Amino acid sequence: MLEDLLKDPLVRAFVLPIVLAIVTTFAVEYLAKPALEARKARLLRGRQQFDEVIYGFQKLVLLMSSMIDDATARQSPELGAVQRQQAADASQASQELFAAVSQLPSGWVAKHRVHMRRTALYVSYVRGLLIAGSGTEVPSMDHARSLGEGISNFDAYFLTFATLRDSQPPLIKRAFSKVFMRGDYERAALMALKHASLNDPVADAAVPSTSDS
Repeated sequence: MLEDLLKDPLVRAFVLPIVLAIVTTFAVEYLAKPALEARKARLLRGRQQFDEVIYGFQKLVLLMSSMIDDATARQSPELGAVQRQQAADASQASQELFAAVSQLPSGWVAKHRVHMRRTALYVSYVRGLLIAGSGTEVPSMDHARSLGEGISNFDAYFLTFATLRDSQPPLIKRAFSKVFMRGDYERAALMALKHASLNDPVADAAVPSTSDS
């Protein structure tokens, strides 16, 4: 009977499409749509978190580059107070940057753990200089100021290695950066570590200690 019913031209022309539409709607609304909405939410959240990191880098670089030098700060107690406040602001910005990085998707962090370790070491070192230098009666910020360009290098290196789908530039630019730019940014970041007299934590971890042999 069902076979005869399906052969009916009216059923095939009107009823069957309606039934198929209902089934398709049910499948989309109750099976596919929740998964798509969850994926969309994760992508949006990842994009927002990634942007917070980039904004954090930009803020820290701006504060570091605008800090007055030691010679100027020592001209008067007022200028010294200004420099200490600038150092405190930059230190707070570095803390905010760490907080933003800690909220990145775990998959991204795991994939780029090499760069994350280098970035954490460099920014922590700069933060330590800012805290120590601003806590003295006579501020000493020139060395910390000289590392501001290194912060910018890590920011650029961070952007180049970004792989969040909604945070990437067009495919051609990504392909170009992979071939020609990633190595340059990595070398710039490593030079920033060297300028700060810091060893590459990744290279250190790769060399077995004598106690292990």
